[in-house]
Amino acid sequence: MSIFFEDFRCLEHTLQLAIQDSINSQRSVIDLLALARKIAGHFARSEQARRRLKEIQEHHGFRILQMVQSIPTRWNSIYSMLERLLEQKDALALYKARYDMPASLSANHWKIAESVCNLLYPFYDIIKVISEDDTPCSVTIPFVKTLMNSLSKDDERFHGVGTMKETLLESLERRFQTAVCQKNLMLATFLDPRFKQKYFADTQIEQIKRILSQFNQLNRINRRFQQRWKKKSPSNQKNEKGSRFGTWKPNSKTVIKSIN
Repeated sequence: MSIFFEDFRCLEHTLQLAIQDSINSQRSVIDLLALARKIAGHFARSEQARRRLKEIQEHHGFRILQMVQSIPTRWNSIYSMLERLLEQKDALALYKARYDMPASLSANHWKIAESVCNLLYPFYDIIKVISEDDTPCSVTIPFVKTLMNSLSKDDERFHGVGTMKETLLESLERRFQTAVCQKNLMLATFLDPRFKQKYFADTQIEQIKRILSQFNQLNRINRRFQQRWKKKSPSNQKNEKGSRFGTWKPNSKTVIKSIN
C-alpha cells in the first residue's frame, strides 16, 4: 500500500483506520463501546438527566462535566467518551443508585475501558500535536515507530485488550510499511536535529547519505553555473532582440531540471 503524506490529514486518517481495525477485532471492546454509547446517549438526549447528574456532581464535589458521545467517523471521540466515563465513574454510580439508566458497566467493563484508554492515549496525544500548524512532517516516522515500539511490548496497562493491541500493531505495520520508507519523510527526519539517525537502520542511513550527496553535487553544479553567468559581460549576453538572456534565464530550478 503506497501512501504519500502530503499533509497530516492523511496520517490522521491512516491512524484512524488502524484503530478501527483493532476495535473491531475484540468482542469485549465492541460490547463495552455499545454500553458506553447508551450511557452517553442517555445524558445527551435528556435535559433532566443532565440536571440530575450535575446536582450529584455539585453535592459530592465532583468535577461538573457532561458525558461525551462518540462519533463513528472520529476515533478520538471514542477515547474521549471512555475517558469521561472513567472520570465520572463515582458520579455515575450514585446516579444509577437513584435514577433509571439504560445501561451500566460491570467491574470488568470498567477495567477494559481503562485498558482501552491506556492503549489509545498515545494516538490521541499524537493527533493533537500534528493538528498544530507549525508541526513539521519530520515527526511522522518517529511517531509511527514509537507507537509500534510501544505496542510490541508486554504491558499490564493493556490487560484485557491483548487482541486489540496485537491487531493495532499489525495494522500499523501493514498500513505504514511503505510510508516510513519514503525518501521525503526519511530526509526530513534525518535532517531534523531532534531525531537524526535515531529511527533508521544502518542500510537506511547509507541510503539517506547517498541522496544527500546527490543533492550536494547538484548544488555545486548550480553554483558554478550561476557564477559563470555572472562573469559574462552584459553586452555579450544580449540576443538579437536586445534581451539580456534571450528567452531563458538561469535559476536553480531550471538548472536542476536541465541536469535531470
